[in-house]
Amino acid sequence: MNSKNQALLEMEALFDLNRIANLSATEKFNLIDLIGLVYQEAQYAKQVGLLKLDQSPRLERNKTFKLYLMLLSKGTKFSMLKRIIRNYALTFDQSDVYYAQTAILGIGAMMIDKEFDATSIYNYLMHLLGHDFLVENQKYNGLVEITDDSELDVSREIDYRAFEGDMRKVKYDILALLKYSYQHGLVATAELINQKYDNDEFILFFNMLNIPCAVTRQHMFENCDAHENPMRRLLLNGAYELINQTDLFTAHYLFNSIIGKYSRYEKDTTEVEAETDANLAKILEA
Repeated sequence: MNSKNQALLEMEALFDLNRIANLSATEKFNLIDLIGLVYQEAQYAKQVGLLKLDQSPRLERNKTFKLYLMLLSKGTKFSMLKRIIRNYALTFDQSDVYYAQTAILGIGAMMIDKEFDATSIYNYLMHLLGHDFLVENQKYNGLVEITDDSELDVSREIDYRAFEGDMRKVKYDILALLKYSYQHGLVATAELINQKYDNDEFILFFNMLNIPCAVTRQHMFENCDAHENPMRRLLLNGAYELINQTDLFTAHYLFNSIIGKYSRYEKDTTEVEAETDANLAKILEA
């Protein structure tokens, strides 16, 4: 199967696209400029490459798309990019508007990552709004009229969770264990978890997934991941990424996406490291 066709099928499987198609005409009009922003960034990516998207002059126009562009600029694997974007979408079970923004910008970012051309991306995202809307409301003729200088209103932002509650401690506990594993190895980390970490659910997930067969591990993880509440998904994903030895940057983004908290790439890393080290010290002292 063609790799781009496969990628599109994988993207479409992540979302309930009917939630976009069933939006009111007013809400669909509000998505059109976001699609235009994706088009502009796709053009920019073609000029400078994915790894320089963090230098885009439009980076600050929309914080959700900025989050995704930063992941692209860090060379995040497509498999992880899919999971992070899907996680954010799952947090918007009550808001079709936020869900649609996440899906449109997320699919756009993934298509940029897979090097689809800008025009194809634009028309694909437009078609998600529905044929009737394009013909009867937007009067779209299928020809892209966006330029690099087009003024787009992309100021309507998603309202992310401001506080993490109990999940904050769990997130930093897992980051602490991940950091410990880099220094001491997975065997020593397994001993630390089973002897000193006081979270029975995390211990269960870790030991169940810490098996020799990576294929079995992946199937077990995927079977559980889509059907759990956010806290349990955080514990499950934490155990999975610890075993897979995911880097701290990506893990932090992933965990925030499960919580529904925005990730600020420019956040002082010393702040994150300080909280991670403090949590690790508490675990070691237990």
